[in-house]
Amino acid sequence: MIRIILTRSDIPIEDMLRLLDPDKLDKKVQRVSDLSFGQYLIILQNEEIFRRINLPVSRTRLMEYFSRIHEIRNEVMHFAVDETPYEDVKHLRETLNLLQEIME
Repeated sequence: MIRIILTRSDIPIEDMLRLLDPDKLDKKVQRVSDLSFGQYLIILQNEEIFRRINLPVSRTRLMEYFSRIHEIRNEVMHFAVDETPYEDVKHLRETLNLLQEIME
């Protein structure tokens, strides 16, 4: 859903790329779908970009949700967690609900 939010915005990809470290881009980025989750977060942390996207939620609140999602994602992807803890699943559901509200 983060990809959808950024793709639907009127912000050119060039404006988003200016916020990223070019040395950390491992491929040519031509569209939002070429970016990683971590790069989405860097872009959304920017006050000007967030203002231009005009979401009905505070940047601080949304970034708190996404930062935790990033941690959960890394735990699952890099540490092969056999079972996701209940609190993590609860946070994922809360974030999904928040994103669904934003997208309405």
